[in-house]
Amino acid sequence: MCSNGWTGSSCDDDVDECNERPGVCEDARRSCSNNMGSFSCDCLQGYEEDASGYCRDINECSDPQLNECTQTCLNAEVSYTCGCKSGYKEVNFTHCSDIDDCNLAVLNDDMETCSKVKDYCKELHNLT
Repeated sequence: MCSNGWTGSSCDDDVDECNERPGVCEDARRSCSNNMGSFSCDCLQGYEEDASGYCRDINECSDPQLNECTQTCLNAEVSYTCGCKSGYKEVNFTHCSDIDDCNLAVLNDDMETCSKVKDYCKELHNLT
C-alpha cells in the first residue's frame, strides 16, 4: 500500500490530485497545483490568504505600489479602476490631465474673458 500522493507497483508514481479530484481546493478563489506526492491550493491572482486561511480580495487602492492611478482609485473584485478629480479628464486608464476651461468657453466673472488657473500643487510639489 502506497503513501498518500503516490501510486504504482513501486509507489514511485505521483498522483495528480488536481486532475483526479476536481474541486479538491473547495474554493473558487484557489487554484490547485500538483506537487510530487502532494498538492497545494493557492489563492488566485488578486487574492491573498488571510489569517483564517481564506482567500480575500486584495485592495489594490490601499497601497500605491499595487496600482498605477494618478488621482483616484476604486477597488473592485480582483482589480481596480482609476478615476479623475473634478477639473480633470481621463487621458488613459491611469492618468488624468487638467481640463483647459478656456477651451471649454468657461468665462471669467466679466463674462468676456477667460484665464487658465495655474495648478500650483502640480507645479510646486507634483501632488496631482
